[in-house]
Amino acid sequence: MNKEEEILSIAVCDDDRDTCDLIKLIGEQQGYNVYPCLTPSEFKNKATDHDIHVIFMDINWGLADGVKMANELKSDYKVYALSGAHNISQIATEHEWDGFIEKPFSLKYLRELLNNLSENL
Repeated sequence: MNKEEEILSIAVCDDDRDTCDLIKLIGEQQGYNVYPCLTPSEFKNKATDHDIHVIFMDINWGLADGVKMANELKSDYKVYALSGAHNISQIATEHEWDGFIEKPFSLKYLRELLNNLSENL
C-alpha cells in the first residue's frame, strides 16, 4: 500500500472556491488529502487519479445536479451533502447519505466532523 492509500482522501465538490479552499486547509491541517472539485469533470479526473474515500457534495453544484450525483456515488463513497438549504438534514436523511454539512458552518464543527471521518470508514 502506498502512502496516499493510508491517508483519508476527500473530494470537495462545490462551485464556491472559498468553500473548497477552507475545507482543503482544515482537512490538510488534520492530515487528510483534500481535492477541491469545482466542476463534475474535475471530480471525475480526481477520482480517476486518486483513491477518494469521502465526498462532500454541494447539492446545488453549479449546473450539475448534486442530489442526483450524490445518489449515484453513494454506493462507492461516503457522501456528505454540503448546502445552505434549511432542510439539508431532511434531504440527507431521505437520500440515505452519510451526513451533511450545513453552510455556513463553523470551523469547530468542520474539525469535529473531519476528526470523526476516519473512525467511521
